[in-house]
Amino acid sequence: MKLKPQGTQVLMIDTAEQTKDLAAFTKLAKGFAGQHQLTMPVLMDINGKASTAYKVNAIPTNVIIDSKGVVRYWGEGYDPDAEWKVLHELGVK
Repeated sequence: MKLKPQGTQVLMIDTAEQTKDLAAFTKLAKGFAGQHQLTMPVLMDINGKASTAYKVNAIPTNVIIDSKGVVRYWGEGYDPDAEWKVLHELGVK
């Protein structure tokens, strides 16, 4: 599904890598994304600020934030039904 044309952006934030070397991280992220056929940008949380801000205690933790910056969904693990329900409420089809 292509979400960007609908005004929705999906990002992946990597909290597991210990390297602060951007080139090494980029190589790891591209390899992971390619292996899993992911097309979204992969960001690196090297200082843990994103993890702290969104209370990430498990991987994966999925957060859906609306266009106004309001967290509309937060969940640990993989629950596509709950995630899609929120996305549909936000107008993603």
